[in-house]
Amino acid sequence: MNLTKIKWLLLFPLRYIFLLFGKDWRTFYAIILNRQDRKLDISSIKRVKHDTNFWALDTGKQVKKLLVNKGLKKNHDFLDYGCGYGRMALPFIDYLNDNKYIGVDLSKVRVKLAKEYIASSTKKKSYKILLSLNQTMYSLVKEKSFDFILLYSVINHNPKSEVYKILKELKKHLKPSGKIFFDYQEYNKNNPNNYFTTFLGFTIERSVKDFSLKTDELNYILKELDLKSTYIDEFRSFKDSIASNHYKKMVMVEHA
Repeated sequence: MNLTKIKWLLLFPLRYIFLLFGKDWRTFYAIILNRQDRKLDISSIKRVKHDTNFWALDTGKQVKKLLVNKGLKKNHDFLDYGCGYGRMALPFIDYLNDNKYIGVDLSKVRVKLAKEYIASSTKKKSYKILLSLNQTMYSLVKEKSFDFILLYSVINHNPKSEVYKILKELKKHLKPSGKIFFDYQEYNKNNPNNYFTTFLGFTIERSVKDFSLKTDELNYILKELDLKSTYIDEFRSFKDSIASNHYKKMVMVEHA
């Protein structure tokens, strides 16, 4: 087992120590992200030029095209929930009218990277990138509501209880005809992406920051929140992962 995996394994007991001291998942995850990305800068990310996976800067263009095909207009209010370092931000900021894009993230390092990335790539100044850790959506945007809300690579980094909380809060800021889009990892025992490593004879299916959802678990959450869903077939052709992942799905959610 390599040193990197050992470090990730040590995060499991650390997570439970956090829980014992009353710290929530978002605080714990923000610490992971801030430490993981503390030495990154946008110029180094751009130099790598990954075609796939987390640093695929073109992924934002792919998602923007999909959402435009699903009805996104230039005058729509758009929330990028979990905007990360900004790979989704630039295509949407360039497409949308002034002051229509808001990005939020719980990592202060990624918020800083997002601001640097956008500033280095566009002359537009009419957007907001906000730190969401220890903040409610109301404290960030007051009573503002959105036509489109995107959570890209967010649900799969939150336990089921947090998924419910997130969607419940976002529903309050969704316009009557608004749409929420999110991708998630569907649980299946045959999914090779479940496998993380073995330790002392035990198989560990997921890393400490990765989660999957069973179809009935997701359906239950959406039913409880009075939301209806539609699966996005076009997402199957997305090339945002180095390894083929047939169990990653995208869902469009609306008021029932």
